[in-house]
Parts: sequence; C-alpha cells; structure tokens
Amino acid sequence: MNFIIDLTTPVPSPAKTIAMASNDQVISASNQVNTVEISKANAIAGEATGISKFREYLSQNIDSDEQFMKKRSEYASKIISYFEQYVVKQSLNLKVEFNKRFASKAGSFQGNKIVLSTKIIISWERLKQTVLHELCHAAVKYVSQVNDNHGPFFHKWAIICDIHLGVLIPTRHTYDIKFKHVYKCSSCGIDHSRNRAMDISRKVCKCRGKIIKLN
Repeated sequence: MNFIIDLTTPVPSPAKTIAMASNDQVISASNQVNTVEISKANAIAGEATGISKFREYLSQNIDSDEQFMKKRSEYASKIISYFEQYVVKQSLNLKVEFNKRFASKAGSFQGNKIVLSTKIIISWERLKQTVLHELCHAAVKYVSQVNDNHGPFFHKWAIICDIHLGVLIPTRHTYDIKFKHVYKCSSCGIDHSRNRAMDISRKVCKCRGKIIKLN
C-alpha cells in the first residue's frame, strides 16, 4: 500500500495547535459576551419602548366627557395593565370598582382592588392621577413588600411615575369638589364637608377641635 504525503501543507507545531485552540475559545467567549450584551441592549430597548407606549397612552386627549364616563372603567383597567407590564413587570391581580359613597376620597387601594369615587373621578386627568396613586400603594405592598402609607417607598414609586410617565403623584388630591354641606374644624381648619348633613353637636375633629357649619 502506498502512502501519499502532501508536503505542500505544513503540519502545525504543538504550540500553534494550542494557540489555534485558544483563539477558538476566545472567539467563542467573545461571541457569548456579545450575545449577552445584545440581549441586554434588546431588553433595555424593549423596556424603553414599553414605557414610551405607556406614556403615550397617558398623554392622550379625551375630548368627550360622555365618552370618558362610559369607558372610565376600561381606561382604569388599561392603566393597571400597562403598569403591571412595563413598570413593576409582574401581575398585581387588581380589579377596578367605582363607589358612589366616596364623597371626598378620590380612590382607595384595598388589597386586591382599586376603588374609585363615582362622583370625583369625572375626567381623564383625575382618573390617571388617582389610579397611578393607588398603584404606587399596590407596588409598595406587592413589590417592595413593606408597610408604608405615604413614606419613602411610596415616594419612590411616585417619583418613577413622575419621571418616566410624566404624571405627578401627590399624596392628597386637591380636586374642586362641591358639597351640599360645608363643615370646617374651628381649631385646625381641616375641611369636613360632605353631601350628607352631620350632627356637629356629637362630632368632633381628630384634633378634638369643634366642627362648625359654614353654609
């Protein structure tokens, strides 16, 4: 049997063989790093796109009051969905309810639901600000996992809404609400107005001050 040796192709030395293997490993590692970096970049781009989509939704103009009143539950649910998807990135399992008995309170986070005032939430601006306020409470409980009313954890989420979503989240609303009966504490000045009459002979303010009727 004849063996043909190709003398035109040099046989690599052991050192060169090791170098070639090392180069392959470097290229492989480099490709893995690039893949990770690309994945991170795509994730950041995806987050930015999602936040932009959410911000665009919040900045829409709803011209018709009639349209808003008919679809306000749907709008509130959409805000919650976007908040879950793009801000906290987890399901909060929240539903929306409207309550006719909320006369001075715009909204309330109650564990598995956000309750909104039927009488106060009468505009798109009030809806998005109130829903996001209550979502900050939900994020404190389910994401930060602390008990914090309007403390530093609440303000952290409120700042996120302000910077990234363009919606300022106050701790208390200042909506102009008209009540049938206007009451005020003669000591601390807190407003106790409501639609139902109050027996001021039996009621006192939290500061123990006397409540007076102004109309």
